[in-house]
Amino acid sequence: MGRSLRPALAHLLACALALLLPVAAQARHILDLDVRTQPAQLKDWGDWLVDESGAASLRVVLAQGDRFAPTLVDKPYPVRPGDVLWIRFTVPAAPDEQRWYVRIADPALDSVTLYTRRNDESWTPQWAGDAFPVSAWALPHVHPVLPLVVSAADPTNYLLRVEAADGFHVPIEFVSESWLSWEQQRLSLLYGVYFGLLAMGAIFSLATSAVQRDASHFWFGTWTALALLATASAAGVAGLHLWPESPAWSDAAHHVLPAAATAPFVLFLVQVLAVRERAERIFWPCILLAVAALGVAALCGIAPSPARRWLSAGTVAVTAGATLAVIGWAKDHGEQLAPRLLLAMAPFAATLAAYAGRDLFGPAFAQRALVFLLAGLAVSICGTYLLLATRTQARRDPHRRLAQLQEVDPLTGLVNDSVFASRMGELIERARRFGHQSVVAIVEFSNFPQLRSEFGRKHSLEMLLRQAERLNAMMRTVDTVARLGEARFGLLVEGPVAPSRAKALSAKVIAHCITPMAGLPLGMVLKPRVALALVPLHGSRVGSVMETLEALLRGAERDPGRIILVPDVPGEAYVPSEPDMPQPQLTMPSTAAGDTEFQPTSARDEVD
Repeated sequence: MGRSLRPALAHLLACALALLLPVAAQARHILDLDVRTQPAQLKDWGDWLVDESGAASLRVVLAQGDRFAPTLVDKPYPVRPGDVLWIRFTVPAAPDEQRWYVRIADPALDSVTLYTRRNDESWTPQWAGDAFPVSAWALPHVHPVLPLVVSAADPTNYLLRVEAADGFHVPIEFVSESWLSWEQQRLSLLYGVYFGLLAMGAIFSLATSAVQRDASHFWFGTWTALALLATASAAGVAGLHLWPESPAWSDAAHHVLPAAATAPFVLFLVQVLAVRERAERIFWPCILLAVAALGVAALCGIAPSPARRWLSAGTVAVTAGATLAVIGWAKDHGEQLAPRLLLAMAPFAATLAAYAGRDLFGPAFAQRALVFLLAGLAVSICGTYLLLATRTQARRDPHRRLAQLQEVDPLTGLVNDSVFASRMGELIERARRFGHQSVVAIVEFSNFPQLRSEFGRKHSLEMLLRQAERLNAMMRTVDTVARLGEARFGLLVEGPVAPSRAKALSAKVIAHCITPMAGLPLGMVLKPRVALALVPLHGSRVGSVMETLEALLRGAERDPGRIILVPDVPGEAYVPSEPDMPQPQLTMPSTAAGDTEFQPTSARDEVD
């Protein structure tokens, strides 16, 4: 019986020891290159080692096999500036119909070298990263993509060397050739639309600044252009297409361009919020901040890592805080554009903060943080451009109204004498060109001073306004009614107008003018007098026609019974431009209610 208890006791002792000892580690993930699940993650299939000296050779690293640890999952590698990360992994035997690549979706990596072990125990390197021209990459792309040698019979060993002065935050992925081609086409479409949108905003803003002479549009366009270059550099598009043979600048552009973009953004806010007009004590510190940002951007181009990273990030952070303070200050001082500008910039500010803190959320978020930043920037730029367009339109309307005050009578809303003279010249030219007669008339109210003295200024001005409405209502849309003086109006009637019917126009005008007006005192009736001339029959120049009409009005003062005044003789000699051509017989369209009732005639008819 004692012997039978021994196995049971041994089993119990083993269970007790198992409870006291640490739980054994779970089995490591096995890399499976399956075209149906892409991109494939390395996870903990590989091993990693950090060379703190940064100078260890491949042979030295291979000799330190016992220092390697399983690769991290959803955690950033503790890589500091000057360190080199080594990752070894093995690709199991897999079908070789597809060509496979290892992808590291971080365009800011200094260098990535993939060593492939051959059958003769030698290692073949391939390069990518900002330390090399794009033409020297194993596969030119927006981020490091290195081809793998996959065997259908035997596993293949690899060793990956990564230099990342700004840290290593993205996962290592494996993709097939077909998937990579599909991703390139998708990225080409998305980046084409995105960068095209930003480029269009920059071009439109700069063009508007040139046309409108608006400095806010200029600085906004400059900021948009620099933001476009900064995001293109962060996405790897600039390094691939704009400066592929400049690895040093491609490496520095990740830090120089964001810092440089803050300077025009500060100047844009200062201009659009009218900071100088509101407070000089805030304007000049903002200018100094913009100048300092440009100086820091230049320093980022020569400073080593990670100093330039912190300089660039610090410049962006300080500028963001300062601009928020300026917008809040402008809002408190009554700037109506400040709240809307803050709302338009909110998407960019939120995504920029998330992009700056991407290291805190793991490699999966760090890989997508740039996409969020691009989306937030695009929304903010579109919203801000719409705000600027609305602001420009709102500023243009008062300028247009002020400009129109030089051409419009403020009491009646009719055009004034300068516009009347200009349109008269055009009327005469058209009448001469088409070989017909048009009408120029002046309507004067001789008793208006007496009515104003008797009934007061208020009633007299109301009467003038209503007379202007009557004259404007009886004319056609192609005709012109103008106010030429306190109690004088001018009429331009497009031809063809029959000279035999010229007095009919005067009679119709007088009938409209002497009709009593409701709401005015009894006995308040104007006495109109109409001086009328046919052009070019009675004159082919503006000055001569006006002199003729003025002479008629002065002569009528001695004969109050004459209220319709027409020149007795033609004006200066007029020779048609084409005398051999017969004069056209133009037919007037049927007139609607309130239109002049002129009959078609030839230009050679005489006045009744």
